[in-house]
Order: sequence, then structure tokens, then C-alpha cells
Amino acid sequence: MPAHFRTQKAEGRNSSIELLRIIAMFMILAHHFIVHNGYDVLKLLLGPERIFFQLIMAGGGKVGVVIFFSISAWFFLDREQTIKSNLKRVWIMERELLFWSLAFVAFYLMFDGPTTA
Repeated sequence: MPAHFRTQKAEGRNSSIELLRIIAMFMILAHHFIVHNGYDVLKLLLGPERIFFQLIMAGGGKVGVVIFFSISAWFFLDREQTIKSNLKRVWIMERELLFWSLAFVAFYLMFDGPTTA
């Protein structure tokens, strides 16, 4: 086993890197809040509020995506990969996807299902 696998498992994850990943998540949320809502930021008068919304909140989302996926890929690739472990992860993710899909369908049918006219 390579040396970096042994040292990473002995030390665990770096909390500063995890904090950076959380900040990147908030940057992505801020981007979605500004870009994908019904309010047009471009209609605001030029001022500190518009500059903050456009430069910081809207622009930070693209940077946040790069940071988040880079850190996630680093942690994912830092452990030893086997076919068995990868298939196990896929099986777990498929079960979760099936559970949440069925839960949302049941919720939809109970509260906002198709109405008969």
C-alpha cells in the first residue's frame, strides 16, 4: 500500500478542508438563490446591493462548484479502490435513490395527486 494511504487513514480528514467544502456549498446555494429565483437582479439600481448580488453571490457559485468537486474527488481518490468496494457503494446509492423516489411519489399522490374532473 502506498505511503499516502497509510498516513491519510491514520490522521483522518483535515477539518480546515472540510470547512472549505462547507463554504463552497454555501457559495453554490447563494448562486442558486440569486440566479434561479423570480426576481431580476439586473433591475436593481447600480449600488452596493446589486454589486454584492452579482459579483459575490452569483459569481461565487461557479467557484464553489469547482472547489466542492475538487475536494470531493480528492477524498474519493485518496482511498484504495477495488471493484467490490465500488459495487457496494453503487448498490447503497441505488437503494437510497429508490427509497427517496418512492417516498416522493407517495407524498405527491397523498397531498397533490392527480385530480379527477
